[in-house]
Amino acid sequence: MNEKTLSRKLLYSGKILDLHLEEVRLSNGVESTRELITVADAAGVVALLDSETVLLIRQYRKAVEQVLLEIPAGKIDPGEEPLPAMKRELLEETGYEAARWERLCGYYSAPGFSTELIHLYPAQELTLKDAQPDEDELIELAPTPIAELPAMIADGRICDGKTVAALSYFLHNMRR
Repeated sequence: MNEKTLSRKLLYSGKILDLHLEEVRLSNGVESTRELITVADAAGVVALLDSETVLLIRQYRKAVEQVLLEIPAGKIDPGEEPLPAMKRELLEETGYEAARWERLCGYYSAPGFSTELIHLYPAQELTLKDAQPDEDELIELAPTPIAELPAMIADGRICDGKTVAALSYFLHNMRR
């Protein structure tokens, strides 16, 4: 199963994404149209303040017109590797640096229309430095008990996709 691109047209090029319209031919010969978003990959962190507390952030998200509870995360700059990007984002958004890092997993956020691959990392042994948020980011720290995470995901208090994925994977691996 594959799709051959017959034509590709750039519809929009912005600061964080490009939108393309592609005409494709499926392996069964049927022709179709795809609207695809090309966006930089991202990295997110499950930051452990201690053995019982994870550091989440609250941030207003215009697309859904509400404040969401999320893991610290951000885009990976061109030429940057995921781990240095995550270290940068953790410091910028929370003011913390971590002494211990390991890769948790990676996943495509919306492969039906987007190229974005999100790399997830747990970070431990945090030290508070100075937060350096981007000027267009208003972030509030939200230390959260790990024991409350399953209920918060289940009842929708945590509903951001990358956060649900990261915390669910983290909780699953923690139980092993």
